[in-house]
Amino acid sequence: MKKYFTIIYSKGPNWKEGEGWQNQSLMDHGQYMSVLFNEGKLILGGPFDDNTGGQSVLNVDTLEEAQEILDKDPGVLSGVFNGTIHPWFIAFGKTEN
Repeated sequence: MKKYFTIIYSKGPNWKEGEGWQNQSLMDHGQYMSVLFNEGKLILGGPFDDNTGGQSVLNVDTLEEAQEILDKDPGVLSGVFNGTIHPWFIAFGKTEN
């Protein structure tokens, strides 16, 4: 079974309280995620609808690769998000191997 990595994003110190994700400074984050998706490194990603953060599922081979993605994420670098990486075995779902 292939291992994936998930990033759980939570509100960072520069999250605009009282505002939804649509009103945060996330244009660069969205563009970065789009590049990762087009490269095949991002399988799923998006905000939580309760405005508490978001999640990304990465298709990379190592924790180091996942950490590098998180370390370069404009949403994290700008302080809008904090991110935590978790290795994840998908027990149910359709994925490409």
